[in-house]
Amino acid sequence: MMPNGLYPCSTSSQTVAFWRLVLALGFPHKEAAIQSRRMELKQGDVSSLPYPAESFDIAFSLHSIYFWPKPLDCLKEIRRVLKPGGLLAITIQPKDKWANRRIEGSSIMTLYFGSELATIFSDAGYRNIRVEVPSQEDKIFLECILGVK
Repeated sequence: MMPNGLYPCSTSSQTVAFWRLVLALGFPHKEAAIQSRRMELKQGDVSSLPYPAESFDIAFSLHSIYFWPKPLDCLKEIRRVLKPGGLLAITIQPKDKWANRRIEGSSIMTLYFGSELATIFSDAGYRNIRVEVPSQEDKIFLECILGVK
């Protein structure tokens, strides 16, 4: 976290639109967070984050890594803005849980298994990498890949 409390996350236009909607619908204390500069919505490119090195304690991405043309380079860029010991969390739906198999082989997006991303995390220099999966009782088909700088 930066001194002003900002957290980086996916910066796609869809994610920015989502968070604007969340804020409009009554995110608790949104006005105070924005006015005190603890919250900022910024659209950008994960391959070139507009923050100095070692700015954040935590970074996260929700369902955007599918669209990153060079995920290894992007994970390295996120690692650059994390402080030593900083945590990266990326949430995905594993490729075998997508209902529409026609997405497979798409030139627009790449589907992954958590284990595949764990390998890319390692290649990008993260440590203490793990893949967390909700219990089967939850019927939620997500995986969260976590790594520490």
